[in-house]
Amino acid sequence: MLFVLIFITGFILVTTISNHFTLLEKLAFAFPIGLGLSSLFMFISDILFHTITLGYLQLLLLLCIAICVGVLAFLHFKGIRPFEKPVIKPDFKWFNLVWLVFAGMTTYLVWGITTKCLYWPPAEFDTIEGYDLLSKAIAHEGHLANSILTNKAIVEGCGPRLLYPPLLALNNAICYMNGMDTPKLINTLFFVPWVFLFYALLRRFVSSTSAIFFTLFMVITPEMFAHGAFSLTNYPCTVYTAGAVLSFLVWYEKRVPGFLAISALLMALGMWTRSDVVMVTGALLLVSAFVLVKEKNIKPLLFIGASMSTFVIWSLYSKTVIPKSQGGFFIDHLFWNSEKLGQVLSTAWGIMTNPQTYAWTFWIFVLAVLVNIPAIIKKDNWAFLFIIAVALGGYTLLYYQMDNTDGTLFSNGGWMLSGYKRGLFVYAPLGLAYAAMSKHINWVFEKLNSWLTF
Repeated sequence: MLFVLIFITGFILVTTISNHFTLLEKLAFAFPIGLGLSSLFMFISDILFHTITLGYLQLLLLLCIAICVGVLAFLHFKGIRPFEKPVIKPDFKWFNLVWLVFAGMTTYLVWGITTKCLYWPPAEFDTIEGYDLLSKAIAHEGHLANSILTNKAIVEGCGPRLLYPPLLALNNAICYMNGMDTPKLINTLFFVPWVFLFYALLRRFVSSTSAIFFTLFMVITPEMFAHGAFSLTNYPCTVYTAGAVLSFLVWYEKRVPGFLAISALLMALGMWTRSDVVMVTGALLLVSAFVLVKEKNIKPLLFIGASMSTFVIWSLYSKTVIPKSQGGFFIDHLFWNSEKLGQVLSTAWGIMTNPQTYAWTFWIFVLAVLVNIPAIIKKDNWAFLFIIAVALGGYTLLYYQMDNTDGTLFSNGGWMLSGYKRGLFVYAPLGLAYAAMSKHINWVFEKLNSWLTF
């Protein structure tokens, strides 16, 4: 029943934000947004009522649903957004046999990794010493600031794994509080909707054949496919952050109402999952500033700026609650070291093109950029490329700024080799989306689509 409430909350909130979302988009947004809101409600419950319980969570979910229903009723009776009887007009112009083959392959792979996920308990080192450990403590004690998170010896012994924002740990705790043996259901409620959401958002820009082709490539990216069964922060963060960027582009390129607000909400939830995606927020803020200067439109700057609230809240909360040594991972001043920079960049590219991590994904992105150079010069799709370049460049330079006094930055198990590939999760689907949307590749698929469809 609780997970039904979570789905309904996400679905009705998206419906309240705008009536311009397609049914597929609403269904795909529902669980990720519902789970994100649930984690925020659990955090609020802990702050206001000094406890986290399923009863308080259900109450806050029902309150959210009631508010959304009230807003929708108000908009209807004021004639702003009157309820319209849905008209079902089957349209199969998008359908073709190639689409069916790619969709079948995608479905088979999603089914397989989901089955593995649900029958395999959390076994990854990071989750055992981090997110899963914390979620068990939350479920057992009813607090985020529990005997795990407030124990300095445990926090320092587990390294940075307990310092991540709490979205995944709080979501996993819901499963344990419901008496489940493992929290792996949460993986599925992120992974499966993301496949549909990625396809649905691509359809705003490209043909059905192109969208399903690149969706399949996104699913089979080795690192991403494997993490469909891993209880780590990477996939939820990708769903929110990549979803936020693609939603922002729908608003920026097509000005579809509601997508700016949903982008800001997704970005806030992304930073409530992993703080390093603040680089993506920075890129979106720069594009929003450009819109302000060019169009005198401050709305995107306000929306994306507001999404920073979760980043600020967690930064303040963690500094106040979590005991840890004062030493940091980063050098606190700018410096120039060409040898280190070269090593960071070469290591980064090696990880991007490693057959066991991202295989052809980033090669496809680079190829798309090279093929699209004439169109880029004419400012085709520049905002998307700018967001990827600024965010990915900033994320990579974080590792250049890391302290390497002990010489472990580039060693096996060090920050670069073990950590950098995790943050790349966000950029892999964005790179594929850019390839799909780039002018010349999109033209090829449009021609192919016109030959294949009925």
